Amino acid sequence: MIKIINAVKGKVETLSEVAKGCWIQVIQPTPEDIAYLEKLGVGHDYIKYALDEEELARSETENGQTLIIVDLPTAPENARTSTPSTMPVAFILINDDYLISVSVKENDLFEEILKASSLNTANRTKTILQFLGKASIKYMQVLKEIDRIVSEIEKRAVKSVGKGEILELMEVQKSLVYITSSLKADEAMLERIKLGNVIKIANGDLSFAEDILIEIRQAREMADIHERLLTNTMDNYGSIISNNLNDIMKVLTSMTLVFSIPMIIFGLYGMNVGGLWFDATPYFAIGITVLLMIGMAVWFIRKKML
Repeated sequence: MIKIINAVKGKVETLSEVAKGCWIQVIQPTPEDIAYLEKLGVGHDYIKYALDEEELARSETENGQTLIIVDLPTAPENARTSTPSTMPVAFILINDDYLISVSVKENDLFEEILKASSLNTANRTKTILQFLGKASIKYMQVLKEIDRIVSEIEKRAVKSVGKGEILELMEVQKSLVYITSSLKADEAMLERIKLGNVIKIANGDLSFAEDILIEIRQAREMADIHERLLTNTMDNYGSIISNNLNDIMKVLTSMTLVFSIPMIIFGLYGMNVGGLWFDATPYFAIGITVLLMIGMAVWFIRKKML
């Protein structure tokens, strides 16, 4: 899908043809869309990089074209995946004509950025910074959602820690790893943009870039904290499960010892050997067996092994 956007001071209009200063949004590109990009002069390698879902934030300049890849947070793709993740979006700048963005998946940030009152697509650097600003806010929202998911799992785990809770926490931990890595890459990319190493940035946009950088750092630090806390939580739950297993094994071992007493005594009296105490009647063997079982059970209970 291709959308051609032109915005001046927040007034957004959709164009049917490419014009100088416009923003060409390519989302989930089809083979026809890729052919259109090549017709605009976008390098084949840049298109390949833009379609790679594993790309981290980075930049590259070649033949008058600049590629800027940033990572965005995404909502869960389906009901089975309850945790957020990240996705790359590539911005391609061709000379001074227009801004191209390529995304392999849809993301609601493309709609949110169009609501910005100061959006001016002709100022490509400011547009990318505004997009990153929206992304930093989205990251904070995603981290709050992850905190909510973990809190729900912990509430269930208070009653009983099972395999399901551990697997859910592992899924959240994997999501945090992706988010933390993406935030670190976005932070490094924004640092380069602020220094003017990637694209030209006006002096008036430097303070704006610094504000966004601070927000990205805060999100990254929060993600680091969440990841450390989650690691500690999983370690604690692992210890609880291990202790519960040890308690079960202790009880089973104690019960095995208690119920081994009848086998020993009845086995002894069941042999064709004379001279055993009260071997003429079975009641003595039964009585001594019961007494020994009760005594051993009481002893195990006092030792908290039953």
